Amino acid sequence: MKWLKIPLFAIFMSVISGCNHRQSAYKSYEDYPVYSGDDLGVTVADGKTCFVLWTPVAEAVRIRIYDNGENGDPERIIAMDKDADAGVFRAVVSEELYGKYYTYRILKDKKWLPETPGIWAKAVGVNGNRGAIIRMQDTDPEGWDKDIRPPLKNFTDIILYEMHYRDFSIDSTSGIKNKGKFLALTEQGTVNPEGLKTGIDHLKVLSLKAFKSLRLRLDFQMQPAEQANLIL
Repeated sequence: MKWLKIPLFAIFMSVISGCNHRQSAYKSYEDYPVYSGDDLGVTVADGKTCFVLWTPVAEAVRIRIYDNGENGDPERIIAMDKDADAGVFRAVVSEELYGKYYTYRILKDKKWLPETPGIWAKAVGVNGNRGAIIRMQDTDPEGWDKDIRPPLKNFTDIILYEMHYRDFSIDSTSGIKNKGKFLALTEQGTVNPEGLKTGIDHLKVLSLKAFKSLRLRLDFQMQPAEQANLIL
């Protein structure tokens, strides 16, 4: 009966291989269902918070709701319902979750993947690990509703200026005390050995000569590990 050992072993290995290499329901990205809705991400309205996540290859998705954007356990976990035809998962909470944070846990190939806020998050907590549910109007600075942008006849008239706070102030001749730090952006009256204005005063000169409007956006994502302990 030794002749039975080879085919039985082959069958056994074939079954094991099939279990370890599960085929996707889609042969290519072109086979993925297309979702044309405009509600991906989180929408808050009429006393409800709606979550919609496009992930056709997921087997299940859970939302984890937190009361802060950095640490602690979730205060609740919500299972999302799958719409296979559209490739999306949905969940509706019967309350407006402003001030809360969330992540998704996705089950793929019978394995729960690490938490993610998803690519449709409009705001995030520390290091971008958790999505933030906020009312965007509440983030407007005072007088924002009265702000009027300069007239623009052609998009080719736009001048874009991008800077990094470290490069902006780190030079040894900058005359800036807080070199390479965010506080460098608060120093005024700085000049180099030749008497030329540096730092924020240099930007003011540029705004008078080249810019019709000057707005700063601080981006902390370049060094996410420092967000919880920013060096000012």
